[in-house]
Amino acid sequence: VIPCLVIPSMSHQRTSVEKWAAKAKSLYAYFHMHGRENPKLFAGVFAEYLRFLKKNHVVGICGELHPALPKLSGSYEIDGPRSWIIAKLIWDPERDPKLLLKEFCRRFYGPAAAPMERYYQTLEKAWQKLENVYDFRCDYDNAGFFLYTPEEMKEMVKCVREAEKLAGNDKELKGRINALKTRLFPRASYYSFAGLKKDPAPEK
Repeated sequence: VIPCLVIPSMSHQRTSVEKWAAKAKSLYAYFHMHGRENPKLFAGVFAEYLRFLKKNHVVGICGELHPALPKLSGSYEIDGPRSWIIAKLIWDPERDPKLLLKEFCRRFYGPAAAPMERYYQTLEKAWQKLENVYDFRCDYDNAGFFLYTPEEMKEMVKCVREAEKLAGNDKELKGRINALKTRLFPRASYYSFAGLKKDPAPEK
């Protein structure tokens, strides 16, 4: 029998794990990593947490993530990079998240890699300001507008527009960037319109 730790339901994501590790030689960890359709990236913190779990007898990991199911508040256009990096880190927690991000941007965005890397770095820096950086579920019932300041959202939009210019006549690359725009820009408009209230009403 291997106890399964449902990470977001724990009273404390580190102390609770340590208490279970003192009782069992092998543990299993389960994450809720889906959420509302807002961009998120927490690769650095997640890698650090995986290494912590490994030291505390966790031998297997499973997580919920719905990057292609809008009805479950999932969007591959938004969550594709996060899904890819998380999968790489679960396979090997010792990998450098910054290098993984750089690899993803280079392979997925080509000549537009530099501004898109800045875009994802903005997401990561915003995540690090949260009171609980280990809450990867991040309040599933909340639309997620608390994650970014209007200034951060403006920077994100700026990066995407710069990437769009660098894509030139590459139809496939422009399609990838446009797919992100269709999800991101309606969210960005809320930040501009609301000014921002903590959690404006979701779109109809």
